[in-house]
Amino acid sequence: MSAPATSLQSGKQDRDELVRFWPTLVGATGAAATGLQLFVYTSSYFLKPLQGDMGWRRGQIAFGTTCATLASAALLPVVGYLTDRHGARKVGTIGLVGYGVLCLLLAAVPPVLGVFYAMLIAIGLFYTAASLVVFPPVVARRFDRPRGLALGITMSGASILLV
Repeated sequence: MSAPATSLQSGKQDRDELVRFWPTLVGATGAAATGLQLFVYTSSYFLKPLQGDMGWRRGQIAFGTTCATLASAALLPVVGYLTDRHGARKVGTIGLVGYGVLCLLLAAVPPVLGVFYAMLIAIGLFYTAASLVVFPPVVARRFDRPRGLALGITMSGASILLV
């Protein structure tokens, strides 16, 4: 028994959209794997090295991640507004570049806890502009029929990061 023609046509339309817009999907999925998710998932790996190099207690170091996360939480609605107003490409590019540069500069932070906290807050502000607030709306606008699948793939970026 064969499937109805409409089902076959819709399957072909789904594939056509996925093939046509795959760069958007790959870019959004990669961006979803960076930013907030990457920072939160990896920050605990640096507790012992920072403790040994800087002489800070683990609680002091972990509080820096809390500061970054709180800064991000405060800025998420603003980033959503900026994305609506200026576009995901501009906001996302600024976020990804700023986040990358600040992560590199984190290696040069002096052993002053206040400077460390300020750097992590700045990182939190930039990784918010490279978060799931910015990129999934692009995918949602680009895809029509396989929108749920495309969004699911995009959101899987953070999980793929953990593998």
